[in-house]
Amino acid sequence: MRKGTSVLLATLAASTLAAGAGTATAAPVEAIAPYAQAAAQVSPFGTLTKAKNIDTVERKRTGVYCVHVSDPGIDLSRSVLTATLRSHDSRGGSIRALTEPHPVCGNDVHTITVATFRADGTNVNSGFFLTVQ
Repeated sequence: MRKGTSVLLATLAASTLAAGAGTATAAPVEAIAPYAQAAAQVSPFGTLTKAKNIDTVERKRTGVYCVHVSDPGIDLSRSVLTATLRSHDSRGGSIRALTEPHPVCGNDVHTITVATFRADGTNVNSGFFLTVQ
């Protein structure tokens, strides 16, 4: 293999890994959030990178995520959420988080539906922080 070809292949492999394709899912780091019932740091691809009482995140479609709370003792209907965008790609965008069961997440009472948007209102994959108080 020529040097130019190997550099190109290495660059393509690195960009593929950076884009989230073909990466192995590692267990999230335990989040230290003493005043939150649950907390999560989520990548734009729906990867749970830090968590407290959150066991899974599933990206259902562009910019729509289902965040499952693992502790059945947390009553989302009585909880207060804080959701913050973390990606520079969503500059000027917004985030919405619902504690009510939603059909996109199977109407599960232990799942938070999160949607992220560009400034123009269209969905965009964006990383976010989420806390449940």
